[in-house]
Amino acid sequence: MLYALPPMIGNPTIDERPLPSPCVSVCELDSATGFCKGCWRTIDEIGQWSALDNPGKIAVLERLRERRRAAGLAGARRVNRRRNGEVCKPTESP
Repeated sequence: MLYALPPMIGNPTIDERPLPSPCVSVCELDSATGFCKGCWRTIDEIGQWSALDNPGKIAVLERLRERRRAAGLAGARRVNRRRNGEVCKPTESP
């Protein structure tokens, strides 16, 4: 699944609401890539997320989308630990 950008970009009254974190509660850095195995952010992106404004968060989300695309996972669902505390393995979307 690609990270969908909200359709409200460009609306000044809606843009003020902070975008939610892409965290999926699978917080483990891949030693080879330096990316979180769950959300694909770097440790710096994770640490800076709450301080970023929406344009900064959108830039991070775009980088995440490109990382997944480059890894051949553009159509795959993300690993997620939010369903009943169980890890949901990535699957290919139809």
